[in-house]
Amino acid sequence: MQIVIVDGPRSYFDEQLPESDLKLTSLPRVARLVDDINRTLRIQHDDGSNIPKVDRSSITNKIVYARSNDYASISEHVRLNFAEFIDEIEPRSLYLHNPPRHIREQIKSAFNNVQITTYDYPKISEKNITKLKADFPTTVLGQETAMSSLLASFQTMLDLDNEKPLVLLFIGPSGVGKTETAKLISRIMGGKLMRKQFSMFQNERFASYLFGGGLSENSFAHDLLDRTSNVILLDEFDKANPIFHSAFYQLFDDGDFTDRNYSVNASRAIIICTSNYVSDNDAREKLGDPIYSRFDAVITFASLPTAVIQRLIETAVKERFEKTQAENATQLNKDRIIENLKSQANQFHNARRVKGFVNEYISLLKIKSISSSVNIK
Repeated sequence: MQIVIVDGPRSYFDEQLPESDLKLTSLPRVARLVDDINRTLRIQHDDGSNIPKVDRSSITNKIVYARSNDYASISEHVRLNFAEFIDEIEPRSLYLHNPPRHIREQIKSAFNNVQITTYDYPKISEKNITKLKADFPTTVLGQETAMSSLLASFQTMLDLDNEKPLVLLFIGPSGVGKTETAKLISRIMGGKLMRKQFSMFQNERFASYLFGGGLSENSFAHDLLDRTSNVILLDEFDKANPIFHSAFYQLFDDGDFTDRNYSVNASRAIIICTSNYVSDNDAREKLGDPIYSRFDAVITFASLPTAVIQRLIETAVKERFEKTQAENATQLNKDRIIENLKSQANQFHNARRVKGFVNEYISLLKIKSISSSVNIK
């Protein structure tokens, strides 16, 4: 019997599945067929002398696979006695995607020659650093100091060539480019950014997510296993209750994370925590030394200067006109709108608010123009 354990994103697992004339069968489907057979075997004549013959060809000698979300849909009895269940169904091949720890341990203990293949996440390279240096100034405006610190952190990780993750704390006001920087890094490194918004988790829900609940519940470890990017964004990290900081110690130190169901290795990952702390000292005081000391660098994002806000205003107005060019071009004066809004640039301190205000401003002008043309007062 061939048994393959595949650790990594679903797309990588699907690539490992063999091309075969035999139809691949999912583990939950086989489990349901086994249940049906067992129910049939319990049907006997009244005197118990005959047991019906059952065709077991529907469950044996198959290529069986289980994706990471499939384990929750099989019965607890099967999960607890997984090795015996595999012996019963006698698959030709078995492919397991990110199996829970207790299933992994059963398989490795009961069977010989278990093959384990792990997705090779992209690592920081000179090419990545060069690309980041080229793209950062046009993607994240007004943050030259943050860019220099970030590039230095990347170069240090590349030079040291160790296995631990690069753990960064981004501090500064809301809407000045912290999250956009994480997205840029992920685009350069490849894969979809793994982003977790810590302000969305509170108390018991967060505890279950971090430490693991039932297999049917979402968890941080499961998300780490299924991620496609080696860039992990823990957004609004300062919103997490400090009692949960200890859950991240080992992850930040060496890339290992273990909960009730899974063990994950995220070595060489880039872990970015964002916060609205105003200074390095503020971050250290609020977070406390045990977690603060585990950041490889604290990168400060400054409030946006007026000149940058004006550039953002101009870009936002042009984008709005491009989307609705046919009707706006004849009714509204784009250059006048840009001039008027730029004069109000000192009212804004983050990029997120600029775009919303520009859209609202243009929409109100458009409504006023339409109302005047039909004599609505």
